[in-house]
Amino acid sequence: MSKTQLKVSVTALMAVLLIGAPMRAQVTIGANIDPNEGSLLDLKEYPSDQSVTSTKGMMLPRVSLSDPAKLYPMFTGSYDPAENAAHVGLTVYNMPGGCYPWLPGGVYVWDGAKWESINVEQSAVAPISTVDIEVNEPANGGTRILTFMTYNLGADPNMSIKEQMAYDTQGDASDITVFGGLYQWGRKDAEHSLRCDMDGADASGRFTDQQYANAADATAGGKFVYDPQDVYDPHDWITPQVNTLWGNGKDIAFGGNGFVDDGFGGLNEVPLVKGPNDPCPDGYRVPTEYEWALLGSDDNSPLTISDGFDMSPGANGTTLSSGLTWVPVSEGYGLDTWVDGATCGYALYKSGTGTDEWDTGNPYTGDLTTDTAPEPLIFLPAGGWRDLNSGDVRESGTLGQYWSSVVIDDGDSYFLYFDNFSYTDGRTPGVQAANPATGRAYGLSVRCIAE
Repeated sequence: MSKTQLKVSVTALMAVLLIGAPMRAQVTIGANIDPNEGSLLDLKEYPSDQSVTSTKGMMLPRVSLSDPAKLYPMFTGSYDPAENAAHVGLTVYNMPGGCYPWLPGGVYVWDGAKWESINVEQSAVAPISTVDIEVNEPANGGTRILTFMTYNLGADPNMSIKEQMAYDTQGDASDITVFGGLYQWGRKDAEHSLRCDMDGADASGRFTDQQYANAADATAGGKFVYDPQDVYDPHDWITPQVNTLWGNGKDIAFGGNGFVDDGFGGLNEVPLVKGPNDPCPDGYRVPTEYEWALLGSDDNSPLTISDGFDMSPGANGTTLSSGLTWVPVSEGYGLDTWVDGATCGYALYKSGTGTDEWDTGNPYTGDLTTDTAPEPLIFLPAGGWRDLNSGDVRESGTLGQYWSSVVIDDGDSYFLYFDNFSYTDGRTPGVQAANPATGRAYGLSVRCIAE
C-alpha cells in the first residue's frame, strides 16, 4: 500500500466513525449496535442477553519490553519523567525474549513506575531479595554485617541463589537472566548495559563512538560508548571525567580513602555518599572496594581487594578466617573447570559442619542446587565484560568483574576480578588483583549493597 492509499484509508475510517456516531463520545466497534451505557468503547459483533457478544477477541499491541521499570520501547533513550504518570494504564502484550528473556510473556499494565502483569503474583519488578553476611573487620577489631542483593543488577530478581547456580544458559552469553547487565562506571541508565548486541556490530543503533559531555546526555542517549580508534585518554565514556557519579569517590578503607587516624590510635570512618548516577535501587548502592575485600578477608587486615581477597581455586573451596568459604561452581556443581558461556562463578558459604555450612574437610560433592545441599549466602556469576574498543561481550562464564564505587587518581576505578583460566606465567586461577582497576568505559557487572 502506498503512502497516498494509506492516507485515504485512514481518512475514510475516521469519516465512518464520525458519521456513525455524530456528537457522541461512546463508540461500538464490530457492529452497528449502540454501546452499553457505561462503556466508552464497546467491542462486539452482536447483542446478547447471555453476555456473549462476539466470537472473536481483541488483539493487543505485541511488544518486547526492554526495561521492567521504563516506558521502553515506547520511547528511545531518555524521556520526560512526567510521561510515567501520563501513561498509567498503558496496556501491552509482552513477547518473551529480547533483552529481558526472563520477563514472562503476557499482558502487562504500566502503573506509573513499572510494568505490572495482570497474572496473579507476577510483576515485572519483584521485591528486592537480600542476604546479611557477617564478616570479620580486622581494621576495627570487630565484625561487620554486609547486606547484598542476591542477584546481579539487570538479572532476574525472582530466582533463588540455587536457581541461579542451576540455570542453563544453553551456551548463550547474551542471556541476562543470571549474568545481568554490563555497566559502564558512573552510568545510571540500564539500557546501555543490556547484552542484546554481543559483537558490537551496532545493528540496533545501541552504540556510539562519541563521548558524552555530561551524565544527563548519557541517560538521554542510552547508548554504550565505545572507542574503536582507541583515542580516549583516560578510557571513559564522559569527558571531562566526574569522580563522584557513583559516590563521593571514597572508600571505607584505611590509608586516607575512608578511615582516618583520630590521633589516639583509633580510626574514624568517613561517611559514604551515594552518587547521583548510582544505578542501584533506592536504599542500595554500588559497593566500595573495601566492602568487596571484606568478603574475602583472611588474617592480613584487608585494606583493598588486592590486599585481602582470596578465592583460590579448588572444588573443596577456600576457607577464610572470617568463617566463610568460597566455592567455584559450574552449572550447579562444585567444579574448578568452567565452561565458556555457561553459568559459572563463585558461591559463598558459612564454614563449618552444620547442615547449611561448608566443610572443606568433607566437602559436599553432589549437585549444589538440591534441597539437601548447603545453602549458599551469595553467588557471583562470571558475567564477563564488554570491551570498550570493539563493543564485544567477552568471557561470560569464565571471568567475573564487578565494579566498586571507588576511583583512583589516574582516571580508572577499582573492581573485583576473578576467573578460572589456566596460565603459563605462574599465576593461578581465582582472584587476580595485582592491578584491580580499569577504565570506566568498560562494561562490568554490578552487585548492589544496602546503604
